[in-house]
Amino acid sequence: MANIKFSAFTQKVVQTNVDFLVGYTGADNVRITPAALGDGIYLPLGGGTMVGNIHFNDGINANFGGTAGAWELEMYANASNDAYIKKTATSAGDLTLQNASTDGDIIFSSDDGSGGTATYFFLDGSAGAGTSLYTKFPDESKLVFGTGSDMHIYHGAAGPQNYIKINVGDLYIRNEDAGEQIYIQATDGGGTTANYLTIDGNLGYTKASKDIRFIDDVKANFGDGNDLEIYHDGSNSYISDTGTGNLLITSDGASVQINKGLTENMAEFIVDGAVNLYYDSAKKLETTATGIEVADEVSIGTSLVHTGDTDTKVSFGTDEIVLTTAGTDRVKVDSSGDVGIGEASIDARLHITSIAGSGISNIKLESGGSSKWAFGIPAGQTYLAFDETNDSLSTPTMVLTKTTKRVGIGDTNPTYLLSLSDSNGADLGFSNSSVLSDGDYLGRIYGTDSSSNFFTGINMFYHDSNDGEIRFRLKTAGTNTDVMTLVDGNVGIGTTAPTAALQVVGLAEHADNAAALLAGLTAGAFYRTGDLLKVVH
Repeated sequence: MANIKFSAFTQKVVQTNVDFLVGYTGADNVRITPAALGDGIYLPLGGGTMVGNIHFNDGINANFGGTAGAWELEMYANASNDAYIKKTATSAGDLTLQNASTDGDIIFSSDDGSGGTATYFFLDGSAGAGTSLYTKFPDESKLVFGTGSDMHIYHGAAGPQNYIKINVGDLYIRNEDAGEQIYIQATDGGGTTANYLTIDGNLGYTKASKDIRFIDDVKANFGDGNDLEIYHDGSNSYISDTGTGNLLITSDGASVQINKGLTENMAEFIVDGAVNLYYDSAKKLETTATGIEVADEVSIGTSLVHTGDTDTKVSFGTDEIVLTTAGTDRVKVDSSGDVGIGEASIDARLHITSIAGSGISNIKLESGGSSKWAFGIPAGQTYLAFDETNDSLSTPTMVLTKTTKRVGIGDTNPTYLLSLSDSNGADLGFSNSSVLSDGDYLGRIYGTDSSSNFFTGINMFYHDSNDGEIRFRLKTAGTNTDVMTLVDGNVGIGTTAPTAALQVVGLAEHADNAAALLAGLTAGAFYRTGDLLKVVH
């Protein structure tokens, strides 16, 4: 077709009114029917209205603003089926995606992985109110971070539940505004919102404003090596020091208490004061400035040992108690209640064995003054001695011999059952400490048989305020008879009330000397014939 020159144009906006479109290829003029363009797209001139589609082939850009090669915005698709809206690097300014329609949304949707499409998130224009603007992610729509999808943030419809999920690495929640806080809050069943945990950057610690509950077998661990554990295993509760060092419970207040509930004391540790232990709320043990006070019984497993001196102790065996000093058992109380001092094989209520090396087995009684008595068995002796001067019993005041069963007072080798010896003469005194009247006994000396039957004796009486009385009594023909009496300076034979210096009552009467001899009297014996007193010759 020859070149055609157009000097004027008539605008046609309906495709059916256009037979051909003409153009120039650079070498030839061309004529194309509108139908040959495929989709009937027309580009209006002079800012007219598009009445059809615009089709850009792969690699063909729709460029906006700027100049060739430095467009500000590019829109295009490539042969790899990728599509782009691109704010170019050579231009300044922002890329704004805006929906100015009242209550309109901007919706971001894509393939749902099953051949359909789904909304991944949208800008909800209808939910916005002033500065409160909403970007919404539907249920199960996840914000995913990291090349390997390492972090997820999403809301699950089931439950419902909300998640911040990390698949690899650590999770940091950080507030880098100096001195500010991170708050962890929740709303209770009554609709009240409160802080539960506050990470206080200003004070430098974390505050818990609500209770923290650890379920069974979950431990609160403290220390780099988990040195302290606090937990409950479903049956028991534990505060366990599993690492190095000590477990310290300190208080600058009034006391530290262990209670049943808040009303019943079990133990109390008073600052700068006592430690009190309780049984069923009753105090049983209290420490004092000088030691301890115990209200009732003390039960010991094996021994009470002196601090720093382990060979000095009180030990407890089966039904026995042993006192030990310097590694040697000194006193033992056996199951029968018998006591042994220096003796392990006890065979008496109190069994004392001599002190090793000295040979002395002694007991000492001493008053608050200088008075004392030591008694026991002296070294090398068999008698029991009582000594008021020497603990060694070397100067005994009284002894009781073992084999002869004799008592010596002032005599260590008594010849008699009772031997009295004194450098000024030995005294034997009898006394009645009661208020006395005539006829009261002052003392008695009895002679009895093995059955304690009386045979002879000397009785000493209180006669009156100025006189004493002695009666010599014999068992005569089976009857106790006072045969001689000394009273008021008189001697009575056959009478207990003599009225003369010597009064004899009951002399045998004989007719003459021959009769007296025949009766058995011997020379020098007295008899009477009537009113005459005679002497056998």
